[in-house]
Amino acid sequence: MTTVTLNTMSISYPEGFRELSAAEIAQMNTTSGPPQFAINDPDRHMIVSIAWREASGFQAFMFNAQDVVKEMEKQIARATKSLGYQRDKFFKREADGLMGAGFSYMYTADGIDMCSEAYSFEKDRIFYYLYFYYRKELIEEGRAASEEMLQSIRWL
Repeated sequence: MTTVTLNTMSISYPEGFRELSAAEIAQMNTTSGPPQFAINDPDRHMIVSIAWREASGFQAFMFNAQDVVKEMEKQIARATKSLGYQRDKFFKREADGLMGAGFSYMYTADGIDMCSEAYSFEKDRIFYYLYFYYRKELIEEGRAASEEMLQSIRWL
């Protein structure tokens, strides 16, 4: 396992993943700007991207991770409508004692059926956004790798 610290979050990822360069990250198509950190594993056909932003005091007071996830879902649904976007479900998620929220969805890109999970956590006015993308045919491996990473999260 390799561990990285991203602002005030520490997360570990299994062997086989490699960190994407700044140029590779800049090419990623996202709904609200490129992630600040991303890894991929070509054998698992999986990409993980993570972003974060500090909320103003008012935003942090008015919104929680569940509110943010609902907005993330709306943005992703609009952006991937032409790819056959289908939301699976919303859920709550704990990471190192901090309750967050997430949702899972499916779409088809370049003829490949894909699954994704998106999560948000808020820690000390910083919202973290985690996205896990993997092929539908490899759903068990993708979810297992995602779960391993989510369980590794530590807040600093």
